Amino acid sequence: MDMQETHPVVGEAVLDDGAALRYRDWRPDNPRGTIVCAHGIRSHGAWYLESCARLCGRGWRVLFPDRRGSGLNRDRADGLERWERWRRDLEQFVALAEAELPGKPVHLLGISWGARLVAVIAAGGAPVRGAVFSTPGLVSLAGYTAWRKVAVAAALLAGGRRMFAIPLEDPAMFTDDPDERNYIEEDAFGLRTVTARFLYESRELERRARAAFRRIPVPVLLLLAGRDRIIDNEGVRALFAACASPDKVLKVYERARHTLEFDACREEYIEDLGNWFDARA
Repeated sequence: MDMQETHPVVGEAVLDDGAALRYRDWRPDNPRGTIVCAHGIRSHGAWYLESCARLCGRGWRVLFPDRRGSGLNRDRADGLERWERWRRDLEQFVALAEAELPGKPVHLLGISWGARLVAVIAAGGAPVRGAVFSTPGLVSLAGYTAWRKVAVAAALLAGGRRMFAIPLEDPAMFTDDPDERNYIEEDAFGLRTVTARFLYESRELERRARAAFRRIPVPVLLLLAGRDRIIDNEGVRALFAACASPDKVLKVYERARHTLEFDACREEYIEDLGNWFDARA
């Protein structure tokens, strides 16, 4: 992956339950505000180093925590696979951003699965000025067969700790770029299996995120990949049409696959992100 000269600091925040979660922190000299990010189900913050560095270069502080059990925090799941816990974790990074740069705007950037958390938080009265949804996992295409769903249900009755493969094994679902496909395939930090409990809570979060998206009062930017095989673009468009935000922008990268940062549109995508945030500083 192309890298910029701007590198993040890896910090650690102690949250309300005593857990210490690591996060990447890009810190410009004179920040215009903060962008708090949430990554996808398989990915983690290191997938998005280029866009975060470029946003930092435009004057934005970027906070990117990895979800419990993923990336920098892969050893910190602690069995707390609950959608409320995931939401509370990200809310505390919003609070951290607000406390450390008082009076400066805080925006949210939700990528794929992470957009579910962003929808719930943005609609819930959090002190954020805007929310970006990048190929958001609000209406899923990729899923399990009926047999596998029965197996997940049985595993839940048995305690929910049985592991299941995430149905996103093929890197071609994420990008057409062969180098980026290779990165995804060899990524030692990417999540490949999750518990039955995780799957249940993730589905509940998706349901709540769909309802929340319609109530978001702050500016919204929705970015879709025209050749996405992971999310249902038409379903997401319907949610966008019903969204209460008075400031809504939709853009589709017609030839792109799911992970816009890894596809041929990356330059256009990163520039669009920067322009949108700058216009709402």
